[in-house]
Amino acid sequence: MIFTISGVGYHRMTAVENEIASVHFNGDQFVNLSPTKAYSDYEYWPMLKAYWDADAQDRLPKIEIPVHELKAGDFDSIPADFSYTWLGHSSFLLEIEGNRLLFDPVLGDRASMLSFAGPKRMHESPISVTDLPALNGVVISHDHYDHLDKPTIQALAQGSQVHFYMPLEVGKHFRAWGVPEERIHEYDWWDAVQFGSVKMVCTPARHSSGRGLFDQNSTLWSSWSLIGEKYKVFYSGDTADMPEFADIVAQFGAFDISIFQVGAYNTLWEDAHILPSQALEANAVLGVKTMIPVHWATFDLALHPWDAPIKALYSAADQYSFFIRVPEIGESVDVAGLRNNSDWWNNELVKKAAS
Repeated sequence: MIFTISGVGYHRMTAVENEIASVHFNGDQFVNLSPTKAYSDYEYWPMLKAYWDADAQDRLPKIEIPVHELKAGDFDSIPADFSYTWLGHSSFLLEIEGNRLLFDPVLGDRASMLSFAGPKRMHESPISVTDLPALNGVVISHDHYDHLDKPTIQALAQGSQVHFYMPLEVGKHFRAWGVPEERIHEYDWWDAVQFGSVKMVCTPARHSSGRGLFDQNSTLWSSWSLIGEKYKVFYSGDTADMPEFADIVAQFGAFDISIFQVGAYNTLWEDAHILPSQALEANAVLGVKTMIPVHWATFDLALHPWDAPIKALYSAADQYSFFIRVPEIGESVDVAGLRNNSDWWNNELVKKAAS
């Protein structure tokens, strides 16, 4: 069911007791389109052994990761037509055809249910909530802690009248945190919302959800496809490899850029997070001109060295025709001009400064 308020459409989920009106809900939990292991199916002992045996020496950077400190006024000079600002991990600001959208904002110190424990930032956040510019919307891909941060959401809700866009049932967290109902918009896969000339579509991903021991897959997860009159952008959210990439490009055509998850991977859980080699192939399927890797260099969530994702991508980049562009954290770039990279993670000056 699609409603329209002030020119913006949104999906209102119908729920009767525990019945959720979605073909992706099996009566107990949300499910992927592709066969996917449940948490209970994973081999926990090999995982625990892998964590126990892993050398943690390179999982955190020995360099000082460069961060551009941002204030709201800095965005006055950023092209509103098509620009991108990486805020770390999977948090970013996208300006597209006059719309400014904030994705998966986690601006706190930890990606954790606890304020004093859990994965901690490798670098400072480039911006505080109070310094964010005016937004047309905040977009969420799923409810894991490294993509949905309660303090950030509450500060956004209290400090502005911004609306929030998310997959089905993620809104239960927002309601519990005091966000007004009229500002919570929930979508099933293939539902769309219009921002001026840009149609933003909730598209499939292959992942999972949950913020505790007893709510696994009780909310939906998604990617997002933004289809404008001039530009097309794909944001992967968190995903494993899936044949649905072909369905997405068949629906919308090739994308100008992808903002694509590349970190926190391992063959032990490749049903949840895509491997770098698979991410490259997925971008080839999506027909992207430029790939912007995210979900790395901010939180230590896996066993690989902190810079392994970007090194893996570049080691195979010559096999593909699209560009890979990695802005520095807090750097705003004109997407239409994305080409060369600063290679900041290998920058000897940065390494020297941190030594």
